[in-house]
Order: sequence, then structure tokens, then C-alpha cells
Amino acid sequence: MAKFQGGLGEMIKALSLLDKDERDRLLKNLALKDQALAQIINSQLYSLEDLRYISPKMLVEFLRSTDLTKLGHALKLYSEETREHLYMRVSDSMATEMRDACEHDKIPKSLAQEEHATIMEIFRKMIDSGKIIISKDDKLV
Repeated sequence: MAKFQGGLGEMIKALSLLDKDERDRLLKNLALKDQALAQIINSQLYSLEDLRYISPKMLVEFLRSTDLTKLGHALKLYSEETREHLYMRVSDSMATEMRDACEHDKIPKSLAQEEHATIMEIFRKMIDSGKIIISKDDKLV
């Protein structure tokens, strides 16, 4: 028998598989009982790794809405694989700007985390408004 591996991470994974309306309904109900937990889940529901699951057109729109230097700083918190995947999907000039900020700018981790929070706020708003659709199974309708 498989060992139960519950917890916050598994809850976030499960919620990310639901459609937006169902996920929003569940988070709204959770917020009525535990506002702090609902906020934590909502803040961790998406990550910059999800950029690999959006269309090129959506990626361009997202990048137009962000500061590439701040995005580069936020990418310091992610794996080399995630960064390289993003660099490959954008123009050379955009990749260079993000790579320079990520690899050459020396900033405190707290600043990288602040800039990550700013970038993620933009990302979440675009998801909530329907401008970005994350499709991990490659089936957009």
C-alpha cells in the first residue's frame, strides 16, 4: 500500500489540476474557514516554472507586462533548467537582459524574493483575467 504523502504541497498540486471556476469556489470556501491558509495556497498555486506551459503569444504578453531585469532577479530562485527553458522561448535580446540580471547582478536574496513576489502578482492577475492559460496537458480549447 502506498504511503500517504499529504500536506500543503499535495493540496496545491491537486488544486492546480482543477478548472479555474472549481478551484476558485474551493478556495473561497476555504477562506471562509481559514483565511490565512487560503492566502498561502493562492500565493503558491503558480510559479515561474508554469511559463513553460503557456503559449508563445501569452508569454509575449506576460513579458510585455513585466520588467525583464526584475524577472531575471526572480529567476535566481529557480533551477538552471527552468531559466534556460525560458531563455530559449524568447528573443535573443530579452534572453540576454534576463540572463544578465540573473547571472551577473549580485543582489540580496530578500530583494530577489521581493521581485519574485511582484512578478508573481502580475502572473496571477493575468491568469485570473484569462489572459494566460496554463495547459500542462497541451490541450487548449
